[in-house]
Amino acid sequence: MALLRPIKLDMKKFFQGLVLGASLMYWYLYYGADLLVTFQNWLNHTAGEYREDQLHQEADKALHGFLLQRDLRQPMGEKDALG
Repeated sequence: MALLRPIKLDMKKFFQGLVLGASLMYWYLYYGADLLVTFQNWLNHTAGEYREDQLHQEADKALHGFLLQRDLRQPMGEKDALG
């Protein structure tokens, strides 16, 4: 009798997880795409506002080439390339 108690609890937890997992999968398949599209649109709109911000554009100009030294070098012209 004492041995059946843990098995009952394990089966109960298994079926609870099964029902919860199936419910979440159903919601994701039928309604999750709408949520993801809404989130992606919001993220694109927010990123677009950030890129159009004047302060961001000035900072981007000021930091151009700051992290990568190769960006600081002037491009080689035809005279430099020919030697």
